[in-house]
This record gives sequence, structure tokens and C-alpha cells, in this order.
Amino acid sequence: VLRNANKEVTGYVAVHRDISQRKKLEQQLQEFNHQLEKQVHEKTEELRDVFERISEAFLGIDNNSNIVYANKKAEQLFGIDGKQLIQTPVFNLFQQPEGEVETALREAFQSREYIYLETLLPQFEKWFELHIYPSASGLSVYMRDITIRKQALRALNASEEKYRLFWICLNESVKFI
Repeated sequence: VLRNANKEVTGYVAVHRDISQRKKLEQQLQEFNHQLEKQVHEKTEELRDVFERISEAFLGIDNNSNIVYANKKAEQLFGIDGKQLIQTPVFNLFQQPEGEVETALREAFQSREYIYLETLLPQFEKWFELHIYPSASGLSVYMRDITIRKQALRALNASEEKYRLFWICLNESVKFI
């Protein structure tokens, strides 16, 4: 504002800047962010659907050893609601302190290499195979119940032993005749 000696307004000076290009870019950025958020949501749902369709229990574990995702099979296996599983330290799920599972998980965290493990989990009275896949963000663990396979293998081994002993006895009997 310009004033004379009597403090009366005699004029003004104004600077105008065209910000239409900036406003247009801001609008484009908002639209781009909205599209990205929508794509992230869609991809997250696609991944969640994949993990829910698999027949194995699946756990996503972060680098702090906390569960960040558990599918429905994992919820059923552990008998714990998925929301309660989230942020639970994975080592709390297995009742084998310093057992095979804990050792394998710690090794996968340290070595960042795939680990396969077959183990009996006493709290379930079942045998499981675990596929542990490390990544930069943590571990992916797939667990499959192999109890029936282990029982069949045990029965096969017992049968083979029985027939082996039968043939040994038969050969000894033939020697005496």
C-alpha cells in the first residue's frame, strides 16, 4: 500500500504469480497417490487370497521374530485367532525351548538360507515338515502335517524288519536240513 505524507492511501503495489501449473501438478500427484493406494490394497488382497488357499499353515515373521501374518490353517493349527497371533513372538508358539524348530528359525534368520525340517511337535502329537524361507524382511514359514506319512513309514520299516528276520530264520532252518 502506498501512502502520502498525510497517511492517505494513494495506490498499491501487487505481485501476482500464476500458480495454475503447480495446482495442476498437485492434483495429478493426489490422483497418482490414490491410484497407488488402490493398487497396493488390491495386491495385498490378492496375496492374502493366495495364502488363504494354500493347504499348509503359513506364518509371516518379521526380523524381530514377531508374527505379522498367519493364514486360517495356522489359526486352526495353533488354536489361536489370527488377530492374537499377530505380533506374537514366533518362539512362544512352540513348546520346545531351544528345540529343533527354534534352532531352525534362528539359523534361518542368521544364515538367510532356506531350511527344511521334519519334526514332531509334542503339543500337537503330530509330525510336521517346515519350509523356512528367509528374506530381507523376515521369514516365511510353511508347515504341513506329515503324521500319516511318518506312520506309514514306521509301519513299512516294521514290516521290512519282520520279513528280514523271517528270511534269516528260514535260511538258518535250511542249513540244518
